[in-house]
Amino acid sequence: MSKHPSHKVLEAIAEPALVGAYRNAVSLVCRPGYVKVSKSQHKKFLERQKQLDAAGFTYDRYAYTVIKTWWSWCRGKSMKVVPVNIFCGAKAWEGFLKDMESTVRLDTAAEEDVSKLVHEEMTAAIYFLGAQLGGTVTGMSHVRETLKYADPPLDKVRAEAMSLLNELYETNATDYNDLARQLVMRRRVMTQVAQRVHSGNHTH
Repeated sequence: MSKHPSHKVLEAIAEPALVGAYRNAVSLVCRPGYVKVSKSQHKKFLERQKQLDAAGFTYDRYAYTVIKTWWSWCRGKSMKVVPVNIFCGAKAWEGFLKDMESTVRLDTAAEEDVSKLVHEEMTAAIYFLGAQLGGTVTGMSHVRETLKYADPPLDKVRAEAMSLLNELYETNATDYNDLARQLVMRRRVMTQVAQRVHSGNHTH
């Protein structure tokens, strides 16, 4: 087996960081599976990254906000995802800035580095929550170690990730364990409601 990185790995390394945030957000909100982004679209992502760096917002904050905002409209148009042209478009940017008017911006000169760390923390959190919902006992430290991410993360990185996850899942969790508990409880309640409805249908 070759020890050299595969072509796909090299492509992923060469991609703009915002592409990874876009894929994560699409997979969680739209759930279409893997989303391919062509090299010809990279310029749009790089231009939006520059705007986000200048404005002081992380790439994942932008990605999750825009995908969640536009998904209902795109689904109504029979689209399977929020496409790149909308994601990187002027209307998405204007809407994002309006949504962020009351949001505290990260005060850092290395905004791109913070965006990378938030993306890693979000990815680790998604793995962690998936494991908890699947009945696998694990901890965030173990997940970060497995993914070779920094542990523990900066406080502002963890706070940004928790804020995004609470917005995404419409929860008010204080930490990842609390969020996992709320999601497990929500699924349990939904299962009980579905069973009652099913049972009620069979009594008539």
